[in-house]
Amino acid sequence: MSDEEFASPKSEPPKKSGFAGRFRNPDETEVRRHAAKTPFLWVYLIVLGIATFQIYADPLGFDGLTERYSQQLVNLTLTGPLYPSAGQNEVSVVLIEDATLDYLDLIWPWPYGEHARALDAILAYEPRAVAVDILFADARDDPSLEQLLFVIERYARFGVPFYLVGSSRISPPVREELLNSSALVIDGQINLPEGVARQYPESVSCLYSDGENCPSLALRIYEDLYEEDVPRSSDGETALELVWGVDTHPINRKIVREESVQCPAEAGILTRVYRALVDVDQLRSPCPHTARIPAEALLVGTPDDDIQMAIKDRVVFYGARLEGSDDVAFTPANGLLAAVFVHAMALDNVISFEGRPKRNTITLSGVTLGNDTIKVIVAAFILLVATSLHMEHLRKDAATPGDQDLSARRRFTWYGILLAMTLGAGLGLYFIFGLSISNWIELVFITGLLFELLISSFLGRLWGRLRYAAGL
Repeated sequence: MSDEEFASPKSEPPKKSGFAGRFRNPDETEVRRHAAKTPFLWVYLIVLGIATFQIYADPLGFDGLTERYSQQLVNLTLTGPLYPSAGQNEVSVVLIEDATLDYLDLIWPWPYGEHARALDAILAYEPRAVAVDILFADARDDPSLEQLLFVIERYARFGVPFYLVGSSRISPPVREELLNSSALVIDGQINLPEGVARQYPESVSCLYSDGENCPSLALRIYEDLYEEDVPRSSDGETALELVWGVDTHPINRKIVREESVQCPAEAGILTRVYRALVDVDQLRSPCPHTARIPAEALLVGTPDDDIQMAIKDRVVFYGARLEGSDDVAFTPANGLLAAVFVHAMALDNVISFEGRPKRNTITLSGVTLGNDTIKVIVAAFILLVATSLHMEHLRKDAATPGDQDLSARRRFTWYGILLAMTLGAGLGLYFIFGLSISNWIELVFITGLLFELLISSFLGRLWGRLRYAAGL
């Protein structure tokens, strides 16, 4: 006999024992058997916990980036083009610019008498109300202040509401003489997160009382003129999510001071989507949605039918944009505009949405829910369904020999269900509760990423491996 015949038969290497050994070298069939019995709550609570952490903590800044980008993109391609024209027909802006000073050969600041002339000219066109977005707080010695006070009283005699912006940061918020006039002084605060006019305050500091929140300028004008209260939250953090109209007002196409500035032709939604993907700057127009009337057209000139149309029975905001002034705001639809347009667009929103503008919170039965809380609640329902689909896949995998990867058709079907639920919930929040799209769009990405984690069966296989390693 050969030496090989006398050799003892080879024995299989001993299986590693102990939890660590079994965990590193599992029996895959046993792991899949255990995975099929994964507790539902094990999977659901883990994915919900990840979603909650991502939404509230936003460790990578994903939420803020998503909100900013989606607000701009959605405004330029969807909500802006579909935005109604109701407010556009009721709000206008009279603007003082550097060209106005050059034309009238004046310097800034204007004497109060020049403002009185401009405001008196506006009154002659029979506006519905006038709001002045210029802070008259300096205590300079100007005898023409009496002319401004006289014009303010003329507004009162003609029954035209007259509003002045003040500042809660100084005392008094405007000159004492103006504070004691018939003008209603309101804190002119606007929200400019990162310098972009995406939001507008729902409430501002009351200038006539301490420790209270009053409606912001646009909301107060709407409540006064339309005799309808705009529901407000009590948390002090709720803001209106502005929708900027992208269609240029016809009068703005006629009034172009510089030959280099032209109002582009209106683009359809498909064209806007394409441009948004290629170069979003192509979609911004220097010509705003709100009618803009140069102040000099009121002070020197003959009666004008366009100006008559843009002022009569409208709410007119009176403001300025001058070189070196920081009273400007970057807008998604028009780039840099005078900040007075933010007030005008906010009122336009309240009018167009019939007193129910889009917000960043939801108030139910007196309880205000922030957008983070809302996203967690919606995610909880969506991930409930996603986890159920995951459990079905684990059971099927355990009952079939060999690894069963999810088919492309099944993956597509499940993603379709997930997307339909997310978009359906988001659109319901938008149309029923007025929650801005930018405040829930993050759900599409978060639930999609977590669903991919579920499809990979990682959590189920982890449970199965742990059970196998424990010898259960």
